[in-house]
Amino acid sequence: MRHWWSGLALLAAGVIVIVLLSLIQPARTERSRSDREELFAPIRSERLVDEGVVDLVDPLPLAHSLSRVRWEPGILSVDLEVSPGDGDAQALMGDIYELSRASFERVNNVRQLLIRVYAPRGASKVLLASADIKASDWTALNAAMLSDGARTPNFRLSWTAAGRSWLANLAF
Repeated sequence: MRHWWSGLALLAAGVIVIVLLSLIQPARTERSRSDREELFAPIRSERLVDEGVVDLVDPLPLAHSLSRVRWEPGILSVDLEVSPGDGDAQALMGDIYELSRASFERVNNVRQLLIRVYAPRGASKVLLASADIKASDWTALNAAMLSDGARTPNFRLSWTAAGRSWLANLAF
């Protein structure tokens, strides 16, 4: 019988110690608390997945319409469509810049961006140009753009014969 009372007294003493410890305020300054929060602050890391492709390209201010966007792990393929009355090479370069910036700065798992530019011709489409931009190319292009003071970097586009004809028609 005596062991029962000693167990109950030990339990009561344990509860009292727990309550007293919870009432005691820790002696830390605000500075040490903020240092700890900075140390364990999560790093923002956005990864592109199949469901997030629309969230990546939808808010972009593009002058030309998107006809297809496809995501394969590490490779984002985008098809732009140039309307017949909507011909501006600067707007096209701006669209390529916006797509590149979103692909390589907003997410961290795009290694390569493939952009194709089409023009409608009757019921079909004609390829005007294509660009193949790698993440390493983007850092170099962006650095060159900042050093030159240009608004958009100089992308290497591969123009088809139809694309060169389209560019020549823009000049007049």
